[in-house]
Amino acid sequence: MIDNWQTMYLERIKHTGNFDPSFDSLQAVHQAHLFSVPFEDLDIHLDVPLSLTLNDLLEKVVVSHRGGFCYELNHLFGQLLQSFGFEVSFIAAQVHGEAGAVGDYFDHMALVVNQTWLADVGFGGSSFLKPLSLEDRNIQPDAAGFYQIRELAPGKFQLMMSPKISESLKPLYNFDLLPQEIAAFQAQCIWKQIHEESHFRKNKICTMATERGRDSLLNQTFTRRMGDDKKIIEITDKVEEKKILRKYFNITI
Repeated sequence: MIDNWQTMYLERIKHTGNFDPSFDSLQAVHQAHLFSVPFEDLDIHLDVPLSLTLNDLLEKVVVSHRGGFCYELNHLFGQLLQSFGFEVSFIAAQVHGEAGAVGDYFDHMALVVNQTWLADVGFGGSSFLKPLSLEDRNIQPDAAGFYQIRELAPGKFQLMMSPKISESLKPLYNFDLLPQEIAAFQAQCIWKQIHEESHFRKNKICTMATERGRDSLLNQTFTRRMGDDKKIIEITDKVEEKKILRKYFNITI
């Protein structure tokens, strides 16, 4: 295990305030993480196997200043929260895809914190910046959009989202509150890396929230959203791609 890893992690996400098992601290580090660590699948396109062991994740995300996808980022973030006294459960979710398709049970990993809050630093462009209340059935405004948690059946929930209050909410993922072991996500983590039908095999993704919006690389297109404004750059070669990754995501491949 890396010595003093919690301090290094907080430095990585630029969190300088107090950190105790309170909701204010949870909000602060959740947002800080999303402003500092990109959601990305670049290793999949480099054929670098992904590891879910804590030390490997620390080396990748904290030491090498990389990002990752849900299993990596939420596992690592959950371990950080636990080390500071939060009660954390790793839960499974089914992501809603195109044309109403719903993924497998371990399609996504999210976090339940202190049995009260839904936290998730690994859902890419639809991520909420601050944790959502699991007890609130109303629309919960967030800087990233408007979110609502519906109860589908006893113990079964659906997270919905709309970027604007004037637009209809759409389902993001279904989940329950049953705690899972990290090993339970391993099969899906491997499938997403190697299967030709995997969304992550089909698409090169790197996206990160900013204080004014979001920066996103999707295949050969880079998009910078700032409020209602949008700047698009078509990436023509690997040199330009590396420059964009370095400038906007602080990633060097």
